[in-house]
Order: sequence, then structure tokens, then C-alpha cells
Amino acid sequence: MKRASVQMTERLKMIGRAGLRFYTAALLCVFLTGIPAGCGEEKSGPADAADPSLWETIEEAEMVPEEGTFSAKTEETGASDASGKGSTDSENAETDGGAQAGGEDAAAYSYTPGENMPEVLLELAAQYRLNEENFSCAYMDLTTQETIFFNELKMWDACSTYKFPLNLMYYDMEAEGKISGSDIVPGTDTTLAECHRQSLELSNNELSEAMMDNLGEYISLKTRMRKYFTLSDEEIDPSYYTHNWFCARMMMDCSAYLYSHQEEYPDALKYLEAAQPDMYFKKYIKDVPIAQKYGRRDTYEHCAGIVFGEHPFVLAVYSEMAGGEDMIAKVAEAFYELSNHT
Repeated sequence: MKRASVQMTERLKMIGRAGLRFYTAALLCVFLTGIPAGCGEEKSGPADAADPSLWETIEEAEMVPEEGTFSAKTEETGASDASGKGSTDSENAETDGGAQAGGEDAAAYSYTPGENMPEVLLELAAQYRLNEENFSCAYMDLTTQETIFFNELKMWDACSTYKFPLNLMYYDMEAEGKISGSDIVPGTDTTLAECHRQSLELSNNELSEAMMDNLGEYISLKTRMRKYFTLSDEEIDPSYYTHNWFCARMMMDCSAYLYSHQEEYPDALKYLEAAQPDMYFKKYIKDVPIAQKYGRRDTYEHCAGIVFGEHPFVLAVYSEMAGGEDMIAKVAEAFYELSNHT
């Protein structure tokens, strides 16, 4: 029995030494060849069209965007990305309905209309169970300057609505002579002029992310975006500076800024007016020009823009699992009727 015990001890020692050798070899292999693609990578839900933008899902402390420079382009403008179109979220908006409160999955939720819900939205609040957790909006009548807010400072994953102020920043840089629409955006084979169209009209993720990545430090970029907002320091949650988070007030302000400076951004207006026909603000409001930028990812559904006409107004709606695109369309219709006193 003693001899068997000694043999077992020796085998265990051999196994231990072999295991150590195997572990050491594995570490050396990883060091020499790199970690396999996807190993240890945090997975996220689908983006507006393809994969989520890195800067949308990684905190500021974990990323260091490179300072970009533009190279002059000698060819004519209008070149597209390699695929001719790139990934867009406009196509996804038509096909990916998702589970929405107020629809088939409404029974799974127990939302009740939030306190201080604007009277104009009370019926819709009851229908879609809108409250402080799943809905916010900001409205301004551009004739009277009357505003109607609900939950307007709540920070949201803004999805593709960030492309609205992003493009205004680039147009400002062009007006200042810092870049040209014929320049190629680093990391792409696409002119800035075409990136504007792809980003605002087609909501191209890849090109928009390249535009973001070439503007330097993220916190500085978000600070510069405040040019288009009227919020005070006290009204802005600090998380705004380190995530792709915006609030409805910000996007309402951005829309109002564009309305007040239309002559400075003619192409932006053109692309936003062409975006998502018969959807969002355009679904139930007909025969009136509407410039809008929507965002959709995972359970989020947002839209912001300008509704022109005899009594123009700006509106921003952010939501999660709250009726989706049709709810946003009905909210826009309700404010249109209010603005036009019908």
C-alpha cells in the first residue's frame, strides 16, 4: 500500500509539471500570435444597421481617437464608399420592428402615464403607456417660441441622432475654410460632401463613425457640440461627455439652430428633408416639408427635426420600448395639430 501511495504521488507531480509546461506554452502562443478574434470581446446588440460604433459602446477612458487630417481630392466630389452605399440604418428602420410597448408585447409592461405629461399627449400616453422611464420629448413653436417639455433632460443612448450635430460641426469647419467638401475623410475613400449625404440622408454608420474618429478627443468633441444647444452646465448630466448620450432638449435645440441658420446649411436641410420618407414625423403629416434625423438601435427609437408649413415647429422624441416609429409619428401629428390649431 505504501509503494502504491508513493507511485501515485510521483504521478501527480508529473501531471503538475506537465500542466505547468502546457500553461506556459499556451501563454507563449498567445503572446506570439495574439488573442483570437472575438475572444473576450464584449458583445452588444445590433446597431442602426450593422455593428455598433465603437465610440458608441466604449467609455471615453477606454478609447483614444486619433487626431485626423484631411487630404485634398483632385477628382470630382460625389464618390461613395467601397460598397457604393455602405451600411445604413434607414433600411433597417423599415424591416426591424422589434418588440414595442403598446404592440404585441404590451402585456409584459405595466407602464402608466407619467406625472406632468403634456395635455396634448395624454391620450397617446395612455395608449402607449408613456412615462419618465420610456419616453421624453421637447417641442417648440417657432412662431410663438412656446415650448412643451416632458422628461426633456433625461440622457439617452442617442443612436444615430448624434449624426445631426456631427454634420453641423463639419459644415462649420468647411465655412471656416479648414476643410473642403472635396477632401477625403481619413479612413474612407469618400469625399466629405458625400459623407454628409450618406450620414444625414441614409444614416450610414461606417462613414459617420469615420467622421467622428477624425475630430480628436471625444470629450472635446462633445464640448464643441454644445454650440447648438441652449442648456446650462447645471442642466447637462456629466455622462454626456463620455458616452453617445443626448437628451431631447439638446436635439430640439439643434433643430431650432438649423432652422435659424438655414442659409448656412442648405445641404443639411436637403438631405434631412429627403431622409426616411413616409416614416417618423412624415408618416401622418403630409404635404409639408419636414427635415428629420432618426435613430434606432436595440430597443431605442428616436427622432428629431423641423416640421415646416404655415406654423413651423421643432420636435425631439426619445423613447425605449414605447410604441416605436408609429408612436413617434403620432406624437408629431399631435403637435402638428396643436401648432396649426386644428
